[in-house]
Amino acid sequence: MGFSNPLKRSFLCLTAEPGSVCAGLPKKQRPAPAPLPTQIAPPKSQFLSLPAELRNEIYSHALVQRCPIQLPYAYETRSSTRSSPHTIGKTVYAGEPPLLSASRTIRAEAMPIYYGCNIFEAPSPAAAYKFLKPLAFAKVRSLRMFRPVELVLPVSAQKRWFESVKRCVNRLVKDCGKGALGWEAVSVPVRRGVDGGVRWVGLREAGFRVRMEGADGVWSVEEDLGVGEEDVVMG
Repeated sequence: MGFSNPLKRSFLCLTAEPGSVCAGLPKKQRPAPAPLPTQIAPPKSQFLSLPAELRNEIYSHALVQRCPIQLPYAYETRSSTRSSPHTIGKTVYAGEPPLLSASRTIRAEAMPIYYGCNIFEAPSPAAAYKFLKPLAFAKVRSLRMFRPVELVLPVSAQKRWFESVKRCVNRLVKDCGKGALGWEAVSVPVRRGVDGGVRWVGLREAGFRVRMEGADGVWSVEEDLGVGEEDVVMG
């Protein structure tokens, strides 16, 4: 006849493997998984809900400078540009304004205003090259008032001035114009008479003839030797 020891049975139940079920003992309930946190949608920008006309006014107020934006010399760093004599009292270019990095929508709306409504003035052709070379096609195409040279010579040296400006502008257009820089956007300095001041004018008003070199947006200038002011030569 078999013999059953109740103490042995209890001892076996108390030393059972974790997770096993012994007769007479309640089954341990596993805790229910915690609910996943509900994702909170980012708040909609109240600025972008404003009318487009009002947003454009805000962009213009924040981005458009009253005086030309002075580009640094090609060899200057940002720290040396701040203390450079040629930048005293001027707005100095130190990269794009932070507003253009706020969002994709704001960048798309504000970028043409920044590049199209400001005057960008380079103290040398090398400075103009340094500014244009890394710019994307759309930014270069947005430029409307670009001053790539500051060279002003006496009237007696007019021929040398034409040759120098022509060489600088043509090289700039060829090397980093990307087929996007419009000839209408370029201005050059001319002197008013022998003792007059300096004013900025367009290429044709300065006495240059514009030659379009194909359909890819590339153009060049040469001294106007008789072509009417309203003429643009198609090469």
